[in-house]
Parts: sequence; C-alpha cells; structure tokens
Amino acid sequence: MTPRRSASSSNSRTGAARLPVAALLAGVAAGLIGIAMALLLEGFEWLFYGVGEGALPQRVQAAAAWRRVLAPAVGGLAAGGLWWWERSTGGVLGVEAAVGDVSGRASRRMGLLRPFADGVLQVLTVGAGNSVGREGAPRLMAGAVAARVASRLGLGPHPARTLVAAAAGAGLAAMYNAPLGGAAFAVEITMPAGMRRRGVWLAIPVSLLATVVSWLHSGGRPTFAVSIDGPDSATLMTALPVAGLAALLGAGARSLWVRFKDHRLPDTWALPWASGLSAC
Repeated sequence: MTPRRSASSSNSRTGAARLPVAALLAGVAAGLIGIAMALLLEGFEWLFYGVGEGALPQRVQAAAAWRRVLAPAVGGLAAGGLWWWERSTGGVLGVEAAVGDVSGRASRRMGLLRPFADGVLQVLTVGAGNSVGREGAPRLMAGAVAARVASRLGLGPHPARTLVAAAAGAGLAAMYNAPLGGAAFAVEITMPAGMRRRGVWLAIPVSLLATVVSWLHSGGRPTFAVSIDGPDSATLMTALPVAGLAALLGAGARSLWVRFKDHRLPDTWALPWASGLSAC
C-alpha cells in the first residue's frame, strides 16, 4: 500500500469515527433549538396579543379587537423590513443550498448569525399570527449548527451535507414532537436522490435524539391535540375522492408556490410594506 493510499484510508476511518459524535451534537443542538423556538414563540404571542396562556387561536380569541387587526400587520411590517435589510446585505444561505452543493463549500459558508437572525424573524411572524410555519426556524438553525459541527470535526463534504440535512429534519421533529416526520422530511425533501439510501440511517437517530431532548420542555405531549371519533360508513365512502382532490390541490399549490418564488418581490422597500399589507 502506498503512503498516499494509507493516509487516505486513515482519514476515511477518522471521518467515520467522528460522524457519530457529530450526529450526537447535532441532535442535541436541534432539540435545544426546538425548545428555544417554542419558548420564543410563546413570548411573541404574548407580546402581540397580550394573553399569557393558551394556543395561538385561543390567545387571538381572548385578545382585544384592535390587537387582532394590528398584530399581524405590525409583525409582517417588522419582519418585512428586517428581511429587506437581510437580503440587501447578502441574504441567508439555506439548508437546501448547502446540501445541494457537492463540493461542501456552501455548508461551510452558512455561518450562525444570519441563520439564527432569520429564524427569529420567522418565529416573530408566526407569533404575530401570520401563516408562515413555525418549523422553518429550527430547521434552518439546526442545519447551520450541524454545518459548524461538521466543519469543526473535519468531516468530508458528503457526510457534512448529510448531517446538515439530517439536522434540519431533526429541528422539525423537535418542534412538532414528530421524530419519524422529521426524518422523512430530511430524507424525502432535503436530501438529493443519491444521498437518501444511506442518509436515512443518520436522519432517524438524529431526529429521535432531538425529539427526546425537546421533551425537557414539552414533556412528550403532542403538539396538537386533535380528537377523532371512529369513522362511519359515509366517511369511508368519501375518503378516497377527497384524497384525490387534496392531491390535485396540493400539486396546484406547489406549482403556484414555485411561480411565486420565481416572481418574488424585489429587494426594495416594497418588501416590508407588502409583508405588512398582506397580513391585514
């Protein structure tokens, strides 16, 4: 064996040994981020609606009428202004871009400050009552932390990209107490096709770990409590047609979303005003 080949084999073994450590750190970080974002969301909901307890719909119902009108508009205006500044000064490198870069350089450029600032903005808009989705913030933050962990531990481009994708799914899992859902998101949505077969074996334990860590705050309780009665014959008869219609609507919504992304607002002062007006 030549010295070069021996060194390559040694580096490969070292990287394989470091990957479980990186997965452990990424999973714990994703769980803690999920807790932090849940607490921050509760804080923003109290700030905008002045009600200290209950889910967002309950807080909105108990809030004064003027808060119900102004909270989404003010939240959208504030977030739009900060997003305008963020875009005009370089933007944020997202998880998908980092995972899609085969060279691995993109994940090393993610940083921490901008992803965390963007995550806080996302939680602010959700806390104000705007329909954005509260899983975006922990996904972005957990992915950024995983990228930093991979860089510090000297992982190669492929394991680093896989870890970023797995951590992003773990952030979703921690936020919704859904480990399998987070792993599925990481594999099916975040990872490219060539990464999924091996990536699933990393995504599952990272999402499980993040979910268990999030129980320090949630106590393992489900995020959404939904009471479902046993299906009757009418429900079973209409389930398949409704599922087909939902699939068509979902495909249409995805196409519309892609179109909106291709024609998004320019990085001007139109962004904050449009964000505020759309929330009214």
